[in-house]
Amino acid sequence: MSTFLFASIPVPAHTTNPLPVAARLVERGHRVLWYAGKVFHPQIAAVGAEPLPCVNAEDFGGQDLTDYWPQFKDLPRIQVIRRAFADVFVGHAPQRVADLRQIIAGAPVDAMLCDVLMVGVGLTSELEGAPWATFGDGPLPFEEPDTPPFGPGLQPMRGPIGRLRNAVIRAGVSLFMAGAGHRWHRPGSVTRPGSVTPGSVSLPRRCRGTAPRPWRSTPRPAPAPPQRS
Repeated sequence: MSTFLFASIPVPAHTTNPLPVAARLVERGHRVLWYAGKVFHPQIAAVGAEPLPCVNAEDFGGQDLTDYWPQFKDLPRIQVIRRAFADVFVGHAPQRVADLRQIIAGAPVDAMLCDVLMVGVGLTSELEGAPWATFGDGPLPFEEPDTPPFGPGLQPMRGPIGRLRNAVIRAGVSLFMAGAGHRWHRPGSVTRPGSVTPGSVSLPRRCRGTAPRPWRSTPRPAPAPPQRS
């Protein structure tokens, strides 16, 4: 029997999507610990996994980001996404690292699995040596000249004008999110009293004082050769 540590950001889809994975592991006799928001604990327990709460990290499960952090309320929606990415999903990594290390200290794990927004699991892996992987539950990142970029919700547009539109917007979205990804958490920006700050958590040496690299794109697989009859 192996022990798996799941970790999911307290957002509904990012926590509920992996439930079947946890259920199958439990059915096969493995132990599944799950670090998640309290609002999701009943669903996690229902599949046989053991829910674990956020202690140092903020638990905003079941609430809109603009309700939990009022300073986001008056911002345009796209700015809320950018700020949330920089200040919450990336910025709260040190608090999650602190929580995950406490869990591993009490129950050594064989592997960690997380959703794509649970930043901090990879850092914990470097510190503790436990292997990790993501569930990969997000959209496919392949870029196509004729396909609008993910995010703005654009409809396809044929011809060279459509391809030009897609290229310009894709570049703009990339620059927008890259700028957010390069910002580490600023103490006091979105934390609450008593929260762990980045300076109080020992991160891997190569991560100190550096920003995460902006994600670009996964190379598209080469097309299969045509079948001859």
